[in-house]
Amino acid sequence: MFYEKELAFFRRTLANIRIDSVIISENLPLPSKIDRGLRDFLGFQKEYNQRFGNLINSIEKNTVYQATDPFLCSYIVIPLPDTETKSALVAGPYLKGNIRREQLME
Repeated sequence: MFYEKELAFFRRTLANIRIDSVIISENLPLPSKIDRGLRDFLGFQKEYNQRFGNLINSIEKNTVYQATDPFLCSYIVIPLPDTETKSALVAGPYLKGNIRREQLME
C-alpha cells in the first residue's frame, strides 16, 4: 500500500483519543476486537458479523460511511484503495453523546 505510513499515523491518532480501529476485508472473518467483545458477551455476534459482512460487500470507493448499531455505538468505515481484496478501515465504536440512565435500562 502506497499510503501505509499515513494509515499507521491515522490509526495512532485514533488510538490517542481512545477510538479503536481495525481493518476488515471481504471474505475474511471480522476481527474479534472490532467492538471490544461487547456483542459476543451479549450474544449478538452473529447479527454483528452479518451487519459488517454486508457492509464490506456493498462499499464503494471514494465514499466514507457512518454506521450506528442498536446500542447507539457509531463507526466510521473508510474503504481502502489499492488492496487485493475489498478492504476498509473501521474506526469505533464511539458514542455521539452522553448516555442517560433511562437509555441503559431500555
